Amino acid sequence: MTIIGSRFPMPSGLFPYEPSFHHACLRIREQTWFTEEWICKCGPWSSATAPQYLVLKLLKRRWSDDDPAAIGNKSGIFFSMWIDANDPAQLRFNIHALKLRGLKGYTLASRKFATDFRSAFAPLGSSWPKYRTNFGPQTLIEGLMLTPPKETAKLLVSLAAKFAEASIVIDRLLDAAKKPMTMERF
Repeated sequence: MTIIGSRFPMPSGLFPYEPSFHHACLRIREQTWFTEEWICKCGPWSSATAPQYLVLKLLKRRWSDDDPAAIGNKSGIFFSMWIDANDPAQLRFNIHALKLRGLKGYTLASRKFATDFRSAFAPLGSSWPKYRTNFGPQTLIEGLMLTPPKETAKLLVSLAAKFAEASIVIDRLLDAAKKPMTMERF
């Protein structure tokens, strides 16, 4: 598990939520589905010059070529849950698929991946809180829900479990897009 610090002070509106995010990351790590292939990381997310968000991210190691300890992802597929310092009562979540063409070991087209993911995810989506899929290929789904500080950790763990169930969709799509192994000449 990775819990990330920040070089910026935490906005005061996020203080009541910080322990819940760290506790949720610990609880997620204890779940039976959470194996060594998973990464759970949380901490302040910077926007321009100061953190504006507190975020918890989940992904599998093979889904991204980025540094697994970095809170920010430049490429790959990951699930984010966050609160905004300006509106901390709303827990937001999304599944991102960034710069998939560059993901090592796969031949992927972002728009096709997004379409295929959304089609395969649709039957699972009925058990999720309100979400939307009418975005471009980088944001596969996005939603939000109200969260009082005392319920935040519980909601984070619950959403993480839903994402773990949906992760099979991502794995299947990536398996189908694996580049064939080639023999190198000696």
